[in-house]
Amino acid sequence: MLSSFDLPKRQLSAQPGDVISVFGSRLATGTARLRSPGVLNPPQPATAGVSDGQLNVTLPNNLAPGFYTIAVEIVTPHGPITSNELPLAVAPVITAALPLNVARVAGSATINLTTSVNVLLEQRVSLLLGDFEVGRTLPTPPPPLPASTNAFQFVIETPTGGEFPTPTGVALLARLRVDGVDSEIIAPLAPGDPETTPLEFDPNKTIRIN
Repeated sequence: MLSSFDLPKRQLSAQPGDVISVFGSRLATGTARLRSPGVLNPPQPATAGVSDGQLNVTLPNNLAPGFYTIAVEIVTPHGPITSNELPLAVAPVITAALPLNVARVAGSATINLTTSVNVLLEQRVSLLLGDFEVGRTLPTPPPPLPASTNAFQFVIETPTGGEFPTPTGVALLARLRVDGVDSEIIAPLAPGDPETTPLEFDPNKTIRIN
């Protein structure tokens, strides 16, 4: 039976390649398994037994962002059984350089971002700047597109007769959202800081539109 898991580095969500500690009972010889309603046959993690009550689970480096469940398969004298499942959010990791400055051209701002792992074409992708959300832009009409990509474009336009929809000239907290899971926005601990240090937003995870 699984009871909980710990994420590394005070993260709000897991990331590809993370090692997470899974807790429960009768886990020593178990093998962790991931399932997803949106990702068919996801790559599976590596499992290392720590004790009867803990497994260390290494998420695959090519694990697409989104929502998963994690369970443990356990071999018993009567055959294999599967534990209960716990929900696991895997966040996209932005690899484009941040902070980023973007200039408007003819009232529009075009923002290009990349991620560490490809996202499937059918997954929902959007960018949040402060409290404003914009979906990714696809060509119209769309040409044949790859089944997955790690490059995304977002276009923010000034509505006819209106004002640009986000503040300009100021750094806005930027979050890439894939299937409802946001990229990490919490600043990492500085060397020597205790784990009890209050959480703060990462000032580098920002985009400024001029």
